[in-house]
Amino acid sequence: MGLMEVLRLIVAAGRRDPDTKSFEICITDAGRAELEERQVLSSSGLSDGEA
Repeated sequence: MGLMEVLRLIVAAGRRDPDTKSFEICITDAGRAELEERQVLSSSGLSDGEA
């Protein structure tokens, strides 16, 4: 998760549960665009390098 935070694809929402080792995140606009781009590439059969 640290790398995604550095790339500003997600931000921590502040809620953490140490017992289950879970935490809540929010996807940024940049993160959403990245996910949408990856979905388009995977559905078309192309990889990042081919696009």
